[in-house]
Amino acid sequence: MRLATGNQLQGRVARSAGDDQSDPSRNKCTTNENHNRALSENNSSQSPEHLQIVARATNDAVRDWDVGSGSLFWPQGLESLLGYCRSSAAEQIGFWQEQVHPEDRARAAASIGDALAGTSERWSGEYRFRRADGSYLQLLERALIVRDGQGQAVRFVGSLMDVTARKQLHDQLCRSQKMEAFGQLAGGVAHDFNNFLTTILGYCDLVLAETGRKSAIASHVAEIRSAAGRASVLTGQLLAFSRRQALEPRVVEVNSLIANLEGSLLRLIGENIRV
Repeated sequence: MRLATGNQLQGRVARSAGDDQSDPSRNKCTTNENHNRALSENNSSQSPEHLQIVARATNDAVRDWDVGSGSLFWPQGLESLLGYCRSSAAEQIGFWQEQVHPEDRARAAASIGDALAGTSERWSGEYRFRRADGSYLQLLERALIVRDGQGQAVRFVGSLMDVTARKQLHDQLCRSQKMEAFGQLAGGVAHDFNNFLTTILGYCDLVLAETGRKSAIASHVAEIRSAAGRASVLTGQLLAFSRRQALEPRVVEVNSLIANLEGSLLRLIGENIRV
């Protein structure tokens, strides 16, 4: 009998003694298991060729893992994408396990193990894989799980796509979004803080005007005003950062800056520290 796929199906028809032979709906057909086995072997023998054809249409690496024996076949990508020469070491599943990044190894192995133990026919996941030169690629693997008649996984055929550039762009976007959020927060804090500093500077000027610059507390008030002035400059820089304004870097004399802070620092640090 010819199937819709074009394949021939071998079988035998058996009738019970009490069946109405004029009623075709009562026929009992038993398929030939030898034919199914031969068909499966035929498909398996063609699989490497089919995998190579599919692999050549992409830039992905392809691995075909025989779950039972642990053997690993690489139709494409072992050399071109991963940089490894074909060897007996690369033909065992242990090779794949060793090259997966240590931080991703247990997670990837557990996820694949769960998929093999279940009933799913597909698996996908991302992990870092070490190339022959020692660098790591971010790989996205999409796999098909082939099962036998009892539902046991017998093959795991995966396509490994290099998504390193996409991962880097995603990380850059996340960092950019974090910096934008930080800038908004810093801008709000700096704006409020600048209002406080304006009040401090104003009261310092009032105290100096009422007591005179030669009074006993004048030097202390001047120190407060100087510190508030420097803080005001810092908040201005934070506001410029939050608004994405162009900053104006300039060369400064570090020694003089530290000297101006010496009076404040000496009162804050311990006696065992020299400035």
